[in-house]
Amino acid sequence: MRIKIILLLLIITSCSPRYKLLLQEKKEQPLDSQREILVLNKESNINLDGASLIGEIKGPFEKFYTPPKAELKGCGYTEIINDIKEQSKQLGANIISIYDLKKPTSLDNCYKLKVKLYKSFDSNLISRIKEYNKSRMASKIDKDSEYAMLYLYRPKAIAGMVVKFDIYMDNNILITNLKNGNKLAYKIEDFGHHTFTAINQKGQKKEFSLDIKKGQEYYVRCGIDVSKPYGVAQFSMLDNKIGHEEFNKLK
Repeated sequence: MRIKIILLLLIITSCSPRYKLLLQEKKEQPLDSQREILVLNKESNINLDGASLIGEIKGPFEKFYTPPKAELKGCGYTEIINDIKEQSKQLGANIISIYDLKKPTSLDNCYKLKVKLYKSFDSNLISRIKEYNKSRMASKIDKDSEYAMLYLYRPKAIAGMVVKFDIYMDNNILITNLKNGNKLAYKIEDFGHHTFTAINQKGQKKEFSLDIKKGQEYYVRCGIDVSKPYGVAQFSMLDNKIGHEEFNKLK
């Protein structure tokens, strides 16, 4: 029997139409909550022909939907990938293959993704995906260097353009005042777990944490969380390849 394609409107972790899911009429059992979900960038040439296609997700569609306050979510790269990972588990898929990625613009602070969801537990395929992702995180710093680099950047955007963020490391070291269109390359020689906090002019805070290792690079994109009434920071941790390209484009 020919497989039917059903167009559904779903939202990750709720019932609101934040994402569109194009789903094959094929039921799979949800995956265990601890199951690792692999993400494959659109530039990959890894063949997924042997994996089972579960569905296709597009979104988010923030411009066309105003959810109740309790359901508001950020739309940075990290938040969207985490949302889609949760939906993948519910649908029984363990591989997310990104085939279209639209970056935020000066008018729209959200990433937009189109992905296909696959299921495969083939150890060779999983190993190749992990090796590919590892290569995208390769650092340009010598692995024996006694420092790491944090690349923090905030592309120009109309939304929240007057908002500035004081960025602190571990709540006591001010490392920069990040304005619209600014970037910072910050050397870190104190390895281990660190928390970074962005505080705007109204005193509103947003944090992210990194496990800093010597010889490594960390690219963090800063934007404005569109789900909040005022300019609260939104951070996206990107792989080194994407982060390096975006950081260097910002003058």
